[in-house]
Amino acid sequence: MSCRREKRSPWDRQSRFYKLKKKLEQLQQHLSRDLRLTSRNTDYYIRTRGTSRSYVQLHSVLALCDMALHREYIAFLPWDQPKPRGPIDGPHLPEPPPTYWEDNARACFKAAKDFNELAWACSEEGVLVETPVVGFAMFYVVQIGALASRTLLDSRLTLNSHMVPLLPPPRRRELLVLVRRP
Repeated sequence: MSCRREKRSPWDRQSRFYKLKKKLEQLQQHLSRDLRLTSRNTDYYIRTRGTSRSYVQLHSVLALCDMALHREYIAFLPWDQPKPRGPIDGPHLPEPPPTYWEDNARACFKAAKDFNELAWACSEEGVLVETPVVGFAMFYVVQIGALASRTLLDSRLTLNSHMVPLLPPPRRRELLVLVRRP
């Protein structure tokens, strides 16, 4: 069942969307430190080649949940919208708290960016996890990137540069070289 079919606003604490968002946040917060999506953990799992598969699949599922949940309340084709707002094709919702739609889009874009960086790190080291769920997560990242780059360019949203540009992050080695030069 889609969250958008319910009668309550997504910011209402009794809404299905709000409850799912909170459960996902709790799940992510309760991951052990060594399973959280951090660059240090990613490097560790990539270097210990036998363990990267489970780590990447875990984070592909979490990213899919996060992106899909927050994408639910981003307008489907907001071509003429200067900034994020709720669905323009219904349901019609009451006025949200200030910055609610921007925060929602920011969460969606951040989830996509984080998973994209994980995929790039794996690709750079030749440790690709080729499973349907990882492939679908990358497909979803591309959709979110297209939405961000084609519809919300004027907004500060591509929010805190979570989605622009959708290029590989700089390699750690390159950063070290830059730091060492006078």
